[in-house]
Amino acid sequence: MKKLFTFVAATMVSLAAMAEVHAPVVIDFTKNPLGLTEQLQKDPIVVTVDGVTVTLEKGGNNNDPILTLDWLKWYKSSNLTLTSDNGNMKTVIFEEATSGASTENITCETGTYVNPKWSGDAASIKFGNTAKVFLKKITVYYEDFTPEEVVPDTIGVSEARKRIDAGNLDKCYVKGIVFKIDDQYISQYQNVNCWMIDINNPLDTLEGYKMKGADNAAYSSIEDVEYVAGDTVLFYASALKNYNGIYEIDGGYFVEVLGASGNERPVEEIETVNVAKAIEIGKALADGAYTDVKYRVEGYIVKAYGFGEKYENTQTAYMADEKGVRGEFMAYNCKVEAPGVVENDFVALTGKIQKYVKDDGSVTIEITGGQMEVIRHEALENVVAGEKAQKFIKDGQLYIERAGVIYTVLGTKE
Repeated sequence: MKKLFTFVAATMVSLAAMAEVHAPVVIDFTKNPLGLTEQLQKDPIVVTVDGVTVTLEKGGNNNDPILTLDWLKWYKSSNLTLTSDNGNMKTVIFEEATSGASTENITCETGTYVNPKWSGDAASIKFGNTAKVFLKKITVYYEDFTPEEVVPDTIGVSEARKRIDAGNLDKCYVKGIVFKIDDQYISQYQNVNCWMIDINNPLDTLEGYKMKGADNAAYSSIEDVEYVAGDTVLFYASALKNYNGIYEIDGGYFVEVLGASGNERPVEEIETVNVAKAIEIGKALADGAYTDVKYRVEGYIVKAYGFGEKYENTQTAYMADEKGVRGEFMAYNCKVEAPGVVENDFVALTGKIQKYVKDDGSVTIEITGGQMEVIRHEALENVVAGEKAQKFIKDGQLYIERAGVIYTVLGTKE
């Protein structure tokens, strides 16, 4: 009888132990889990907290991942693996550091991911991404868990500055009166910098650094910006930050205009030039400098590199005013619709001209991150060598079909 009791008691203890669920584990990169004194850049980066290990490998990216004192930089096509010594993970919640590198870009090989939550049952999970993700925090749960939706506070510029001083850098909405908009990053990063003052205290200012448009949409031109200087505007702030004494929103986007100033929206006038003139303008710049305004440069593609090789829907190519000559003007990682461009296409490239000086002292005149428009896609039939193309007209539009893929003559793909 005693032996039976012992067995039953042991079984009850075992069942109780099985019923226990390990407490959630939080990997908070803003708390500097490795005790760094400066940012760490290596491959792989490994962080272990309470039995959960985060391993970030560069995978298909050329750059090693980076762990700063504030967040983990997870570049496109890199691999992030979570491994638990505490049993199978059921829920993982990711918290982004900036909307410009959002958790919406995360993918997974097992389980289900619906931003920002992974659901499944695994001791090891491998995640990928379709674009860069900067992470503030990863929280691992050992049970099915749905976080309560928290609506960020709406605060003014003065309160945002107080929160920064207090170390509260969480997401929020910030309202203020915009007094300056700088579009220097539009061509390269599709966002703007803006500055605002507090509605009740004009001495308090806040910079909106790399801000995007409504619903986190990219800007292609200053004309896309939904507000002008003098408007009272509400912004979503991914994070607040003190950067070398400057109070700023570190990545966010426009929400709505709370009060219009009545000022007219500036119309950007863009001069059209040929390649020779663009080179002349570029050579007159200081080394590394950009023009203050954008130009529309028209010319032929004389050499093109792989479409989308570095960034999605981007093209690097050389341009000239004539076919078959050596190109001296570069379009570097410029946006263009699929399937990109090939030799002899006539294009218009819009952006700020730069005088780029390499480490060896050689100079390239170029537009980086500009917008490329195909005016005449004369060489489309040579995009894929050796495959027969069929032309047809539908609703007045000329199309080319090759290997089951249909292109318009302007290079867009259905």
